[in-house]
Amino acid sequence: MTVRLNIDLPDDISAFVDAQSAEGSPADYIRRLIEEDMMQAEVMSGLLRGLGEAERGEFVPSSVVDDIIASYED
Repeated sequence: MTVRLNIDLPDDISAFVDAQSAEGSPADYIRRLIEEDMMQAEVMSGLLRGLGEAERGEFVPSSVVDDIIASYED
């Protein structure tokens, strides 16, 4: 499902978005920023979950940490 979102941007921000999206559309640029933010939130959630497990003395397999790091690097 795709939802159309219309936003108003001040001229300076609009010019910046246009410059950053020279190789694609402004929509592609905004979409990429949102996807990156979602990925960072997922990584942070995983790290905080792992930290909580470690503080409680629960075993955290290294593969979980490796998976989190690998997902952030992609």
